[in-house]
Amino acid sequence: LRGFSEFFAAAGFDAASFVPSYGLAEHSVAVALAIEGVRIDTVDAEHLVRDAIATPVVNGSPSLRLVGCGRAFRGHELRVVDERMRDLPERHVGAIVARGPSVMRGYFDEPADDVLQEGWLHTGDLGYIANGELYVCGRTKDVIIRQEDCGTEQYIDMISGRPFRQTLL
Repeated sequence: LRGFSEFFAAAGFDAASFVPSYGLAEHSVAVALAIEGVRIDTVDAEHLVRDAIATPVVNGSPSLRLVGCGRAFRGHELRVVDERMRDLPERHVGAIVARGPSVMRGYFDEPADDVLQEGWLHTGDLGYIANGELYVCGRTKDVIIRQEDCGTEQYIDMISGRPFRQTLL
């Protein structure tokens, strides 16, 4: 974001124009909006990958920078939950679920039982909440399909030439 802003500043682009958001088609596009502007959370990469906890980085350890997506719109709710739909503590990574008047009721000519549970839309995304703001950091099912063979880690290893854990760090 910084590089984009700096590059286009000469053409009159104002970095304050960036307004991060979180949205998906099943929720009539937007769920959350960062009206306060861009917030970056710099977290310990190893702790995030190993423990699924977004711990703020200290002492120059390997880090990841994640953009805050804001808070849910009025009348809507966002939660980060475990596999039993229990709320997770702040900064713990889990499944993002959303509820509100903009959530779809189903797909065209198909039930949506696989993604709707008691009014909560299972977005398929992973994230965490910090200071009330949503940070998205992955998908519940990151899979690369290559010649009808599914996998993730081994293909990242192959593509990057580095072990999967190093690729994320």
